[in-house]
Amino acid sequence: MFQIKSLKRVQPALALEILSWLIILSAIIFVRATPYRENLDPVDFNLLVGGALGFLALLYYLLWRKLSQTKRLYLLNIAQVVVIGLLFLFVKEMGPYFFSLFLIPIVTTALTLEALPSILLVALACFFVALETVLAPQINIFGLFQFGLIILVTIFCRFLALALKEERQKTIQAELRAKELEETERVSREFITLTSHQLLTPLSIIRSFASLFKSGDLGRLNERQQEAMNQIHANSVRMVHLVEELLTVSRLEEGKLPFYPKQEDLVALVENVVASFKQKTEEKGLYLRFKKPAVKKIVVNIDPGKIENVLFNFLDNAVKYTQKGGIVVELKIEETPKRQEAVCSVTDTGVGIPPEYLDRCFQPFLRGPNILELDKKGVGLGLFVARLFVEKQGGRVGVESKLNQGSTFYFSLPILHIDKEEK
Repeated sequence: MFQIKSLKRVQPALALEILSWLIILSAIIFVRATPYRENLDPVDFNLLVGGALGFLALLYYLLWRKLSQTKRLYLLNIAQVVVIGLLFLFVKEMGPYFFSLFLIPIVTTALTLEALPSILLVALACFFVALETVLAPQINIFGLFQFGLIILVTIFCRFLALALKEERQKTIQAELRAKELEETERVSREFITLTSHQLLTPLSIIRSFASLFKSGDLGRLNERQQEAMNQIHANSVRMVHLVEELLTVSRLEEGKLPFYPKQEDLVALVENVVASFKQKTEEKGLYLRFKKPAVKKIVVNIDPGKIENVLFNFLDNAVKYTQKGGIVVELKIEETPKRQEAVCSVTDTGVGIPPEYLDRCFQPFLRGPNILELDKKGVGLGLFVARLFVEKQGGRVGVESKLNQGSTFYFSLPILHIDKEEK
């Protein structure tokens, strides 16, 4: 009847119970030690305190290991009200000082138990207050004040308990939703990984045979067949690349993609990647410049293949989305409060990025509407993979852009040491 579903509600209440009993016993000792003790009958007082402690010890012995935590808490609160009520009645002039102790079990019950236990405990406390009022030499208004205070505190605590319960239920529901979402994401990642593995082998076979037909190794094709085979080969290459990107993302998120860091000259790495784009930019009528730093080497600890992939992605996007003008790749050294960083940026004169998409550029599967107009084949994983590659190696990525004026994508990496240019 009085069971509580979450033990989190009971454990703080038990701690409050222990504290409240310490307060009550301290109050008994205080009363016994005050100058008013000559007004008390020492025998009666000692019997009262001894009886209360004996009752408490017996209750603990009989019930502590027999009942559930919730019922035990309820009975302990009843025992507490009884002990306080006896003190309230028998210590005469000092009785009113014990009234405030009624509020401890009342608050505990109202906050941690259901409505019926709260009502029963309040009724018991009110009974002792009524008894003390009836037995007093003359009835005064203080008894009515005590009744009102007990009821008001109980009502306040019950409303507070309901509010806390609602908030707790919302928290539990949010945690359940988060776990469900996490489980859904895990299943989705596993599905993508499994599907990608299953697709990669047949796609690679299709690409290989298409390449053989395209090159003429499996026989000559007429013009229409050659054109169709070129389309098959191009699309199979694109599908293999997409599946490899999906596998890369899945492995990165699961922490299963290996990194092989080594000390590498970033100047030479960037220069080689830029050189590989010379023909592509010339065919499109774009300029491509590399602004080298005034040093011989910038040595960084990286997986060179991963960083080449990042720069390749930035340059490929720059060429793809730039119709006139050109691209400038710059490598420079920046000082931060904690370290030296090498910052590599790729600036183009292309279509730019709408302001509302800037903060989400490096999220997966995101492509701006102006980008979709120029290229409908991509899925928006390249920049996401680039960000993960850089961050896994202690760096950071960023973007600056103005619509229809161009964009600058950059990444930074911590520097191990710099070799100055020989004079």
